[in-house]
This record gives sequence, structure tokens and C-alpha cells, in this order.
Amino acid sequence: MAENANSDDDEFTGIPDMPSDDSIRSEVIRTGGIEHWNPRGATRTGPVDFTALSKDMANKVLAARLAMGPGPNANAFQHAIWDQHRRIAELDNEHDRIVKQLDEVRRFENVEGKAVPIPMLSDPQRRKALGLRLVEIAKEQSLIEGEPGQKKLNKAVAESVLAEKRRIKQAYIASEAKRRAAASLTNDAIDRLADGIRKTAPSA
Repeated sequence: MAENANSDDDEFTGIPDMPSDDSIRSEVIRTGGIEHWNPRGATRTGPVDFTALSKDMANKVLAARLAMGPGPNANAFQHAIWDQHRRIAELDNEHDRIVKQLDEVRRFENVEGKAVPIPMLSDPQRRKALGLRLVEIAKEQSLIEGEPGQKKLNKAVAESVLAEKRRIKQAYIASEAKRRAAASLTNDAIDRLADGIRKTAPSA
């Protein structure tokens, strides 16, 4: 059963046309991807179609957005996705640096007629430590991409849903305040006109 945002026991009671939590959640998830990010806070009517760009241009735009982030108007879910992208990229880069360091060859030596590579990094303890770090990197990436990472995303979705409900509430309050102020001015004008009519009307 869908959770209703207008339940009687929460802060949103009395807000008309408040969407359900499920409806807001679906929209939060739908617009969480990088194609919906606005790094500079610009208003955009729709997502960027990366398929319409050349591969090189699409990669440049993706890299720029990942570097800049989802923007000042982003919700918690978009920021959580960005955090995961950044951490995965950092781990990928560290992995590649370690592998390059382990594979780097100082020279080749002839052993029984075969060219045997002599690694640049020959310290066994250091090589073991770097190998263990590669294992740690793989574990950390699996946590980010697995259940722990999904739990963080789910929490961010819930925070985004609540923030959107509060935004809708504040928009309604502002709109209703303006309406009531206008109605009050109208009523005051009617009262003044009625008072003038009473004063000028002939006595019965």
C-alpha cells in the first residue's frame, strides 16, 4: 500500500494536492542520474541526451559533470550518487597506479636463454603491502556497489522525498499567504465602500 503524504499524524496535514511518498520517490529516482544534474544551478527543462553527442564529447561532458557535481539545487540522492561515482573513480585510479608500479620493469636479464623482467619495485614487503591494498580496494568497491552502498542511496532517497514534501509545503504556505493577503485587502476595500454607502444613504 502506498504511503500517503497527507497522513493525519505528520507535519503535512492540511496541505492540498500533496503527492504521495511513492510518487515523489519515483521522481527522485528517475531524475537522480547525471543527465539530470545542473552543476551551475541552471534551470533545465529536460535531461541531457548523451546519445546525441559524439563519444568524445559525451565523455568530456560526463567528466566535467563528475568533477563539478550535481549542482547547488541537487537533492540528497543526486549528491549520494555523485559521492559513489567519485569514490569508485578514486579507487580505480589508485588501483591503476598500484598495478603500474608493480608491473614496472627496471631491466631484463637473460636466464637460461629467456628474457626475465626485473621489477622496478623489488622489495618483497613493499610488493606484498601493495598487493594487499589491491585486495582492500576490491572489497571497498564491492561494498559501494553492493548492499551497503544501496542502503546509503535508499537513505538519500528518503531524505530527498522529505525535502521535496517540505518544499511543496512551503510553496503552498507562500501561495496561501499571498491569497489571504489579497483577500484581506479586498475585504477591507469592501468594508470601506460599505461604510461610505451607509454614511451617505438616506435615513429610513
